[in-house]
This record gives sequence, structure tokens and C-alpha cells, in this order.
Amino acid sequence: MSDPAETADVVVVGGGSAGAVLAARLSQDPARTVLLLEAGHAYAPGAYPPALLDANTIADSDHDWGYTSRGNGQTPQIPTPRGKVLGGSSAVNATVALRARAADFAKWGEHGAEGWSFDDVLPTFKLLENTPSGDDAYHGRTGPLPIRQRTDGELTPSLRGFVEASVASGFKSVHDFNGAEQNGADGYPVDVVDGIRQNVDWSTSPRRCADGPISASAAMSPSTACCSTARPLPASSPPTARCTGAMK
Repeated sequence: MSDPAETADVVVVGGGSAGAVLAARLSQDPARTVLLLEAGHAYAPGAYPPALLDANTIADSDHDWGYTSRGNGQTPQIPTPRGKVLGGSSAVNATVALRARAADFAKWGEHGAEGWSFDDVLPTFKLLENTPSGDDAYHGRTGPLPIRQRTDGELTPSLRGFVEASVASGFKSVHDFNGAEQNGADGYPVDVVDGIRQNVDWSTSPRRCADGPISASAAMSPSTACCSTARPLPASSPPTARCTGAMK
């Protein structure tokens, strides 16, 4: 939108975990013009800094809003990290990729949330997911969001000890929390591939690479930048552009 007089059909305010996905989905219609506004930096796919790539680095201070929550008398303020970057908190979080339990969806239904039973939402979960493991009845293989189930061998000694102690105390050993059984102990699924955090800017953006998740080598190479036919408008577009709808 280099022309200030150009009209955007929809303005999405905030390119975080929800806003980036919404803008990407809306822009799949070539007849619709979408303007995505994000206060944080918008990195090219091959130019993300190491602090955002490394799944073991959580809440990088250079990409955080610096919010705090009210605690108690001993801890009056609690740091509440929120990502200030395209992709939002999905670019700085702990990468845990757990679905709500089937029992949770059932409770929502009891309170009147029609269309939100586990059976209702499972097809969407499968469409979103790209994972090589687990039962086909619960998992998707070709979706935009890469999910990997942590194996016992990938757990730290302390985590492995926690799991073993839990099982010894009578808890079930559950190797797939996004599968048929959610109550138990084991490693949790993450949106990490080759140690690289897969944020929603990569996984759902129209500039997502067609050959799947960002690997360690691809993430560090400027030559991996790619795009598809759907093109979001840059966050630096003039604020004077007219629009016919806004979402936040």
C-alpha cells in the first residue's frame, strides 16, 4: 500500500499468535486487501535473531512488552512476558503445544458453548497440525503448524525423574497428550523442529515456505525467504490508508 489513498478491506491490529493467523487466512482471498499492523519487528524468514530461533530461550527481553502482573505480598509484581514481534508470543514462548482435554470441551458444552465439543473441534486440530507421530484418528500430517512429541530420550534428567516418580506413584504413562488419553505423565508435545521454535509467522503466514517447517539450517540462511500468491500488506503501510473493517 504505497499509495495513501488505497483502500484496505480489513485492518488487523496486532500481528501476534491470533492476528498473524487471521491476516493470513483473510489474505488467501485474492479479491480481499488486508492490512496487518504490528508494533514489533517483522523479520524476513531467513533473518530471525538467535534468541527467537532457540526454543530454549524464553521471553527474550529485546522482543517483550515488559508487562507485569500483580502478585502477593512477597512477590508484588510477576513478570508477564508478551512477544513484541510479528508472530507475537508464539515467537518467544515455551513452545508447549497441548490441546485442551476432551473433558474440558465437554464442560464448555454444559455451559452452552454449542459446536465446541471435542468431536466438533478435532477435525480443525488435525487440519492445523503437521506431525509424524501419533494415531491418525487424532493427528494431522500436512497442516501448517509443525508439532513434535518429545520422546523420553529428549527429556532432561530432572524431567525424566519427575515422570518416573509420577508413574511409580500410580499415574499413567502417556506418550501422546494430544491423543486418546490426556491424564498422566510424560514429555509434552512442542512446536519445535531441530531445536528451532516454529512461530505462527512462519507456519501460517503467506510467506511460509512450501516445503514445510523451518529447519536449523534454513532459519539461518537469508536465501530461504519465500512467499506464496497471497501477500499480506507490510506493517509499515501509511496509517492514512482507508479501510472497510478492522479487527483486533
